[in-house]
Amino acid sequence: MSSTKDIKKQVGQLFIAGFDGYSIPAEFKKLALEYGLGGVIYYKRNVQSPAQLAELSNEVQFTCRSEGPGLFVSIDHEGGKVNRLVKPFTKFPGNDYLGDLGSPKIGFEFGNVMVPNLKRLE
Repeated sequence: MSSTKDIKKQVGQLFIAGFDGYSIPAEFKKLALEYGLGGVIYYKRNVQSPAQLAELSNEVQFTCRSEGPGLFVSIDHEGGKVNRLVKPFTKFPGNDYLGDLGSPKIGFEFGNVMVPNLKRLE
């Protein structure tokens, strides 16, 4: 039979959470470790520069997980009005614009450009 602690960590794996600021608050770290958080999501409030965001991602992986697989790291960045990354990253048009073009090929090419931009943060 699973203990309450095991169940909390299994449920915690289902959640991705965000926080305010350019560094990880102590309370967030504590809760991430206690509940086995599945991942983190970044918003504009977390992005200062590409180097800072890469460092933050490393910090998340090494201080918010004590066992098991690494955390999912995500960002609310889909283009258009929602561009969380600053220069030197490319500013992309919104998905509504891409949809209006009616071209699956352009949508695919869009993804092929956006993905390497995001991978630079690993």
